[in-house]
Amino acid sequence: DKGRPQGDLIDRGWIKADDSFVVPVEIPAGVSTATFDLLWYRNWSRFPTNDLDMIIYDPAGALYSYDGATSNAPERAIISDPDEGTWYVLVDGYEVHRPDKYKLYVQLE
Repeated sequence: DKGRPQGDLIDRGWIKADDSFVVPVEIPAGVSTATFDLLWYRNWSRFPTNDLDMIIYDPAGALYSYDGATSNAPERAIISDPDEGTWYVLVDGYEVHRPDKYKLYVQLE
């Protein structure tokens, strides 16, 4: 169910127009799937709707996934067989009409 976050809350805070934050995420060896969920209050159920994006970079700092950079609310990205190390999640206030609270979750399996 895409509407419900999976895993542990790893970051939360306020975001406003043009804000972006980089959140490091440690992924240990042996993880087969990493699921990232980004939620915020002013989603499609509220007007005006905010659009936050989640872009994921691998441990080498290379762009890995734009799957969380859509018009969806919430955003989800799933990484299969991620490399061990520190991954980086960019939380971007792509279109923020009013300051908003966001929450970022990760589930490692």
